[in-house]
Amino acid sequence: LSPIDAIPDFLPMFGMLDDIAVLAWVMKTLSGELSAFRAWRDAQRPEKLAVVERLPATPELLARENPQKN
Repeated sequence: LSPIDAIPDFLPMFGMLDDIAVLAWVMKTLSGELSAFRAWRDAQRPEKLAVVERLPATPELLARENPQKN
């Protein structure tokens, strides 16, 4: 995962341990973040979610729907 390893990859059996540890940490962190998002989403009213989850098809449509004040 990184060109600078804590344990060089050419060492048999031990070289990939730091890479596996980093990957496990990333997966755990993402899992926690996704769980928090799902809990937030489930707590929202359906009307609010309809507004939050709707996106215009193109950037031009988004700009037309939300004109910035000058």
